[in-house]
Amino acid sequence: MNTLEYSKQVAENVSKALDGANLSVSAAAEKTGIPRTTLSRHLNHPETAPFDVIELSRIASITRKTVSSLTRFKATPALTDKEAR
Repeated sequence: MNTLEYSKQVAENVSKALDGANLSVSAAAEKTGIPRTTLSRHLNHPETAPFDVIELSRIASITRKTVSSLTRFKATPALTDKEAR
């Protein structure tokens, strides 16, 4: 698994969780204690600013999700030998 792809997937998962909980970045920042600019950077630039476990735990708490669900990676199916040719 590529760490860049993984960081992007985690940011996407967090964004969906915030949307599902009807929370803006500002509201999430206030509830978690994560600065709004930091949270925004994590969401918009995960390749250079990935989430850490403590931040994910705080986000999981306010969105009623598990950290596991926020870190779930949807792998793309591998090509079969026939498709790769």
